[in-house]
Amino acid sequence: MSGSKEVPRGKHGTLTAFVKYSGKKFDVQAMLVPQGDKWIAQRNKTAYKPIGVCFKYSER
Repeated sequence: MSGSKEVPRGKHGTLTAFVKYSGKKFDVQAMLVPQGDKWIAQRNKTAYKPIGVCFKYSER
């Protein structure tokens, strides 16, 4: 990805890129090893996947 922005003469501009993420909530259950008789559970965990790039422009 790339981006550009025209900056007026005599000004300084900054174009900052950052990743946009999509999140998916889920619950986890797992058996503890090696005991095998205890379960652990974690609720409301979130996994993030990058889906694009966003740009922020500032000028001074």
